[in-house]
Amino acid sequence: MYVQHLIKRSLGTVEAQARVEALRRAHPDLHRTGLAGAVCEEFGFHDARGVAQTSGCLSALRALERVGSVRLPAARTAGGSCVRGGLAVAPAAGVPDAAGQVRGLRIVLAEDAAERDVWHGLMAGEHARGAGPLVGCQLRCLVASEHGWLGAAGFASAALQLAARDRWIGWDAAGRRAHLHRVAGLSRFLIRPGVECRNLASRVLGRLLRRLPADFEARCGYAPCLVETFVDGTHSGTSLRAANWRLLGETAGRGRQDRGNAAAAGRKRVYVCPLAADWRQRLGVGAEPSPAAAPLAPWDGLEAGVWAANEFGGAPLGDARLSARLVRVAALRGAAPTASLPAAAKGDRALVKGHCRFADRPDDGAATPENILRPHRERTLRRMRAQPRVQGAYFGSLAVAVPKTRFSPASLVMVMSISTVPSSSLMSVTVPVIVWGASASTGARNTVSMAMISASGAQRWIIAPRNPWLRTPGTMAPGRPSLRAPS
Repeated sequence: MYVQHLIKRSLGTVEAQARVEALRRAHPDLHRTGLAGAVCEEFGFHDARGVAQTSGCLSALRALERVGSVRLPAARTAGGSCVRGGLAVAPAAGVPDAAGQVRGLRIVLAEDAAERDVWHGLMAGEHARGAGPLVGCQLRCLVASEHGWLGAAGFASAALQLAARDRWIGWDAAGRRAHLHRVAGLSRFLIRPGVECRNLASRVLGRLLRRLPADFEARCGYAPCLVETFVDGTHSGTSLRAANWRLLGETAGRGRQDRGNAAAAGRKRVYVCPLAADWRQRLGVGAEPSPAAAPLAPWDGLEAGVWAANEFGGAPLGDARLSARLVRVAALRGAAPTASLPAAAKGDRALVKGHCRFADRPDDGAATPENILRPHRERTLRRMRAQPRVQGAYFGSLAVAVPKTRFSPASLVMVMSISTVPSSSLMSVTVPVIVWGASASTGARNTVSMAMISASGAQRWIIAPRNPWLRTPGTMAPGRPSLRAPS
């Protein structure tokens, strides 16, 4: 089985550097590239096709030379590595407004010199992070059409360590080292700034990923089964989500070359997309565990930007659009829990209207409190299973009032508890109740208001939830910790 080589790390020991020095002394006539080839043979640095990884080895040797760890033969040229300049690429002309109307849309591998010059020109001149460098096995693609070059993409090796990704996959350090080459990284993606075409980015992403395994295998000798990328705060990630990418969390802000924990690169959101249905088996982690067999740490999946999707995504509401709206509503309320709804929505009338329509669903529909909270309850129980002991403590509730209608003058309330565990971590347990009465009043302007209900008086606002173990004060559910309602 092929295992990706970490060349620089392998050559970082004193013993390895002594072997490199011995090779240099034994072959004084070798130039730098020749020495890199000899080091590849000495250490077994070959890719999945059996080809020596001379370029990567030479890059690692140069880095070690800069810090004085090894000595290399004198360079034959004084210019060092050649970095391609920004070749001017003619703008696309006559691009239609919608991706379906683009004529001759296709993906082109940048293989010959002319295509590579176009790729470097696009990235150097129009991408915020420039053309690279890319690391490891690399694949450069161009987005071509009858209208001209519309964009470009670059794939390379995945990040060596990435907490959000590694936690989601579920592999340990040994498993990551053995299977990391099966994860590719989308290092660069560009739709040219002058191209305004609806759905073009998501369509291009879909085409890129459909051919990525075969292209990667032809170039590198193995096919990835998962691809990752990073999005900074200047981009929303809408195109990725439209192309079925999944948001996992955020990076620590360190970057690949941060050896001093400076975290100067800035935090970025982490997205992944499986390329094969059996990607878990290919990465050596087996089938996806059921919730009962996959305990969570108290903080797992609660990072900013992803907690709402993790805690409420996939709620069985009978319509995927309702489930997506639930996630947006939860994220909105979580971002500004003490603000009025219009203030939290920052004047977005459509968002306010969607929130109110969601809260005013018919009583006989699937959007029941139980279904709304099912994903959150399952994840909470998984967090509890990871702890040897959990103790519930009720501390009050937060009522979110919605405009009165003749159908439903009530509002959904999240009654929350904190759970103490031996590590002093906090966990929330959300219980559905219905608030009725004055707190649902909206005033003359029909605006949405907030009301805090104290623990001592909250009982009179509660209309019995359907789960008897949640509504009965002090009861113990079979196999579940006690959630004590107000007395």
